[in-house]
Amino acid sequence: MVAMNKHPEEFTYIKTLLALQPVSARPFIERAAENAEIANGVEMFDTAIHKLTGFHVDELSPIEHAKAVTVPTLVVQVHDDVLTKPSMCKRSTTTFPPRTRSCSG
Repeated sequence: MVAMNKHPEEFTYIKTLLALQPVSARPFIERAAENAEIANGVEMFDTAIHKLTGFHVDELSPIEHAKAVTVPTLVVQVHDDVLTKPSMCKRSTTTFPPRTRSCSG
């Protein structure tokens, strides 16, 4: 999705897209920090990833790039597992333009 947003000309021949588990980084990191009982885990991760990449956690999300998808898309996502939250499935699919999305989860 990021590539489709940044370089749409490379996707002119793509007719459909299968998006497997397109979750943003924040809920994934939050759940991992909760499971590891690290109180400030998200902040620590954000600092470390920014130092390494120049990007903050919220800038690493594919979700914001979904609005650039112009082809029919099947989103397949686990509803509730150890590293995701149920709200992410809905957010992942509703970010896609309405005429392109279908959800299985």
